[in-house]
This record gives sequence, structure tokens and C-alpha cells, in this order.
Amino acid sequence: MKKRDDLLFLTSPDLGQPFDYSVGLWGSRFFKELKENKRFLAVRCAECKTVYIPPRQVCGPCFKPMNDWLEVGPMGTVVSYTVLRFAFLDPETGQKKPVPY
Repeated sequence: MKKRDDLLFLTSPDLGQPFDYSVGLWGSRFFKELKENKRFLAVRCAECKTVYIPPRQVCGPCFKPMNDWLEVGPMGTVVSYTVLRFAFLDPETGQKKPVPY
């Protein structure tokens, strides 16, 4: 275990961590297809046949990589949603998000 004296500490008002949120390769393909061709793409697990939208790279139950893309929609059913009742700072604006969100 390192002692505090062994660690490097930097403190400066000029230091920053600029970054943008990334949706990854599968998310990028999903949004690009939606923007350019106005259609929804999903991925299907080759083992359990579960379809994921928005797409993800690995099946949750099977832990298998997924590369089987398919068009879904334009109709669908919302089977779950979340209402957020905890206020937090919006990373894009730095302002407190109004609740419920």
C-alpha cells in the first residue's frame, strides 16, 4: 500500500477534465441509422435470441458478443420506464435538474 508521501497531488484552478459523453460503437451506429435513414436498429443474441434496443455489444444473460443487427419498428411497446425524483447536476449545463425527471 502506498503512503501519502508516495502519491502525486496536483492542485490548480486551471486543471480541467474536458470530455464529451460517448455512446460507444453500437450506440453510435444506432443513432447514425436513426438520423440518416429514419429507422431503428437492434441487435439479437445468437444464443438466446433476445433482441436489444438500444443495442449493446454483449448479451446480459449469455455474455455472448452480439453482431446480428436487424431493423425493428416502427411500432413497439414500452415495457419499462423510470421517473427520477432525485435532483442532480446536469453534466452538460452544470445546473440542477428539475424533478421529477
